[in-house]
Amino acid sequence: MRLLVVIVALCLLPSIAAHAAHHRHGQAPIQVTPALQPPADGATSASNASTEEPSEFWGPVVGHRLKITDSLIALFTLGLFFSTVMLWNSAEKALRHQSRAQVYFKELQFPIIRHPTTGLPEKYKFITSFANCGGVCTRRMVVTTNWLIQPGEIPTGFEYPYVGNNAKTTSMVLAPQAQGASTAFDVAATEMNDVIAGRVNMYFWGKATYWDAFAGVRGYETRFCFKVIAESTGGGAFLGYSYYGDYNGTEQDPRVT
Repeated sequence: MRLLVVIVALCLLPSIAAHAAHHRHGQAPIQVTPALQPPADGATSASNASTEEPSEFWGPVVGHRLKITDSLIALFTLGLFFSTVMLWNSAEKALRHQSRAQVYFKELQFPIIRHPTTGLPEKYKFITSFANCGGVCTRRMVVTTNWLIQPGEIPTGFEYPYVGNNAKTTSMVLAPQAQGASTAFDVAATEMNDVIAGRVNMYFWGKATYWDAFAGVRGYETRFCFKVIAESTGGGAFLGYSYYGDYNGTEQDPRVT
């Protein structure tokens, strides 16, 4: 703003200084006296001297007369200044969006821990992985997950809590164009047998909050919710997952607060 005031003042300075000089030396403003017209048909017509202000000046403004050209230059400079600021802000915003870290949920793995003698499943391990497809590293990243096994669907208005024995929190860092495992949790084979048999459903949700060189205090957030897909294959089980509900989104989603 100070730079803008200086630019406008410099544009108007010549006309203000000229007018002030006239007043300082006691000179009247420049006047134009029209030339006397020759008498017509022998008649003598005296022309009265008129005192008209030059057309290149505006009317009085705060006791000064400003040149029209200087005023137009000042207005043009003012518009150019604001246009430059708007272009700069747009370019900076686009650069931040293209260069910032962009973390998303990559995959969920299901390694099975088997008994060393019988070979039967003892527990199922769930490992989450995230990837950063952005252009800068995350300075800090916190991943929090939780899961639930219950009959039926998740009720409407479910708050997706991050408390209890199943909740996990992990801090990590992701380089640009890299991926890495974060939280891991175990589910007993007895519980997973009910999921595989279709007697109950398993839900898994989480969020990754992270900061980079462009992030403010709030940072960015990616959150997700999956329903585990389990089917018996005779000699074993097929495990997969699919997005579930409306909990999935990023900080650009107005639902993510």
